[in-house]
Amino acid sequence: MRIVLERTLIAGDVGEQRCAICQRKFWLGAATAFAISDTDMLLGETCPSCIERGAEHMEDELQSRARWSRWVADADEDLADEGFDDPPSVEEYFLLEKIYGTALYRDCAEAEAAQRRGGPGLLDEDD
Repeated sequence: MRIVLERTLIAGDVGEQRCAICQRKFWLGAATAFAISDTDMLLGETCPSCIERGAEHMEDELQSRARWSRWVADADEDLADEGFDDPPSVEEYFLLEKIYGTALYRDCAEAEAAQRRGGPGLLDEDD
């Protein structure tokens, strides 16, 4: 794999991006560091922090992501094996969107306060 430095081509690309190596957000400016595989697959933009920490750090980050991806894939497979019991229709979903109109609470603090007072919370039986 290699990191290639280029001038950022499009002004609209300048701004917050997610690093192809560590997945953290960073600010992309006038220069872009592209991560490219040995088979010329473009992985994406690379943050200055990963570049500064070097090749070993970037390899460790990718190994860590690979382990996490395997764990997520295993968990997803287990969940898929459970199956779904009679999911609602999309028509039911959109009907409730119309009926409710807005969220029950304005923010997390309001929801937590209401729940402490015995109000409805996430996945309560009477929701």
